[in-house]
Amino acid sequence: MPAIVHKKRLVVLLLFVIIVFLLLLVRIGYWTFARGEWLQNQAEGQWTQDLPVAAQRGDILDRNGNVLAQSSSADTVILRAKQIKDPDGVADNLSAILGMDRDDIYKKATDTSKSEVWLKRQITREQSDKIRGLNLAGVYFTVDVKRYYPSNDLGCQLIGFTSVDGEGLTGLEMQYNKYLAGKQGRIIAQTDKDGRELADGNEIYIQPQQGYNLQLSIDAVIQGFLEKACKETYTANKAKDVQGIVMDPATGRILAMTVIPGYDLNNPPRNDATQLQELSRNRVSSDVYEPGSTFKIITTASAIDSGAIGMDFSITDPGYIMVDGQRIKCWKPGGHGTQNLYQVVQNSCNLNDFFKKEYRRLVGHIPKQRRFILTVKFQKIEK
Repeated sequence: MPAIVHKKRLVVLLLFVIIVFLLLLVRIGYWTFARGEWLQNQAEGQWTQDLPVAAQRGDILDRNGNVLAQSSSADTVILRAKQIKDPDGVADNLSAILGMDRDDIYKKATDTSKSEVWLKRQITREQSDKIRGLNLAGVYFTVDVKRYYPSNDLGCQLIGFTSVDGEGLTGLEMQYNKYLAGKQGRIIAQTDKDGRELADGNEIYIQPQQGYNLQLSIDAVIQGFLEKACKETYTANKAKDVQGIVMDPATGRILAMTVIPGYDLNNPPRNDATQLQELSRNRVSSDVYEPGSTFKIITTASAIDSGAIGMDFSITDPGYIMVDGQRIKCWKPGGHGTQNLYQVVQNSCNLNDFFKKEYRRLVGHIPKQRRFILTVKFQKIEK
């Protein structure tokens, strides 16, 4: 009997050991296959330091090669708390140079739970030189790219602007972002447990790829003249906004395009989303606009060219006209009276027998129940 009990105990012990080994194998398999990649990334994060290197964004040029938007290098300040020996000194010095809150810097300088933290991006060269001169332990720099617009507000709605990260947010900067952006590079260096670079460690530099340049049909000189004229019109008429386009009549290429008021591309009002959206909206290309009287020059020229009217053409405008039972009013109460051809165009006068004949010619093939829609359309356009 004792021998049988002894054998049972051995069997139970053996089963227990087998179960333990199976559990260990399952656990090892889980960490090896299911979480292996995560563990490897964690280990590499402790052994290496991976810093991004911003790509140079492509330039935006006018038709003559003049730069409308370009990128330049700028330093970004990085803190590595584990290497900072005097957090009070770091906080005092950096707050004075960067104009940042001293307590906020101190908090980041003492947070050893992170290997590094970006303190402030795209600082000026003067600020960078002052910080480098202090030689503060644990304070490092990485190269960043800042977008710059040499002509400030020239063509602002057309060109658009980028985020701090260099992503196009509006205008052509957004439309052609994937071509302008380029591809970010990296610097990978071996570090110790405190995040310090090893003196004899390996360093890998993956060079960033510069973005493509974008050349426009816009002429910066013509753009400048157009904006000056639109600004004068905006001020003189106290208008809500003024829009303008200059086209090459031979090719249809846009030589200039503007909306006034505008804003400084180097300093857009990012703190006011409503104002920023309003000022950055390119109404010329995004809004629906019925040309109305601005198109009268085309129809008048066509009428003269076809012989329908001559230079001695004249009308009498009583202030309204009845067309198929619809009363169409002139924009001027009481009308303009008798007008010659030049005055018709100058005063935007169109309620006349010639207009009536042209209307009937246009709507003659349209069912009567739909003519009112076209009549209203004509009235709306000519206002």
